[in-house]
Amino acid sequence: HVERENVTAQILKDLEDDSGEVLDVLGNWLGGLHLQGQHARWGSGLYQMRSLWWCSRMMRDTEISMGASFERVICSRPEILWIGDHPPLRWLDPDIVWIPDGEDHGGLNDRHAVLNRVAAEHYMGGWSSVVDGTALKLIQEAVGSRAAQLTVEDWGKFGMDGMSTEVYLALRLVGRYKIARFPPTYYVVCAIPTHL
Repeated sequence: HVERENVTAQILKDLEDDSGEVLDVLGNWLGGLHLQGQHARWGSGLYQMRSLWWCSRMMRDTEISMGASFERVICSRPEILWIGDHPPLRWLDPDIVWIPDGEDHGGLNDRHAVLNRVAAEHYMGGWSSVVDGTALKLIQEAVGSRAAQLTVEDWGKFGMDGMSTEVYLALRLVGRYKIARFPPTYYVVCAIPTHL
C-alpha cells in the first residue's frame, strides 16, 4: 500500500489569505505542485517540506508527552545510503548547524543536517513559511519584489532557473545561524525509471 498525499490541495487549504502569490515563484522548491491548467512542478520540494512539517509536529507532541525538549535533531532524507560513519555528535558543536559539503546548488545542501532544537524549527519550517507568507518575503528580499513574476530568463540573471530547495533552505538559515560543514559519507540513491 502506497499512501499519496495531495500536497497541492493541502497547500491551497493551508495558505493564509494573502499568501497565494508565493505559488507563482518558479522552481523545484515547490516540486509536486499541480495547479489547474498548469503542468505539475518537477521535483519533490513540497513533499519534502510537508514531511518535515509532519516530523516537527510529531517531535513537539513527543516533547510534550516527555515533559522535556530534544537537545539535538538530525534531519536526513530517506533515500540516503550511508557508506561511512556519521561524525560523532560529540565532535559537532551544538551551537552550529552542521551540513555536509557539496550539493549546495546555489544554497545549502538539504539532504542532511545536524541541528540544535531551535535551528531545527527553521530547518523544518519550510511549509509553515510558505503558508504564513514568510517565504515570499524572504524570496523577495533575495531577488526583488517581483519574485512571483520572474520568468525562467529573469531567474537566469541570478544563475538559476527558479527557486531551488537548497536556496530556500539557505534563505531560512544563513545569517541566523553559524553553519559549518563536514565531509559527506553518503550518497543519494536514485530510482531507475520503470518506463525505460
